[in-house]
Amino acid sequence: MSVRSGKRLAPLSKIEVYDLRVAGRKIVLCGVAFTKPQSLRAIVTDAARRDYQGLALTCKPVGKGTPCDGNIASKLGDAIVVQCLTPDGADLAAKLAENGILCGQPAQAGSTYKSCLSGS
Repeated sequence: MSVRSGKRLAPLSKIEVYDLRVAGRKIVLCGVAFTKPQSLRAIVTDAARRDYQGLALTCKPVGKGTPCDGNIASKLGDAIVVQCLTPDGADLAAKLAENGILCGQPAQAGSTYKSCLSGS
């Protein structure tokens, strides 16, 4: 499955705060980031794994209709920057931000995702 296609579901197969993989491809979710103290990294990673590992996703790269279009590059290092949706249409980045796992980045996606700083 090509993450670029955005047409088929693929499982979220690896979760590390700095290393997400879908269909074997390293991804970065647009509009969110881990900005909490490093001392929380293991706890946050465990929570994300428990709740999201294996979740089927459909992902589309930045530039193809994501909240981050025009605000972030389509690749960061060896990762592609994407927006991923669950089978019920929910935005994975929004879920992770709402649950306090990642923090919204207004410079990338405006107020689309909950920021840890503003509490919004």
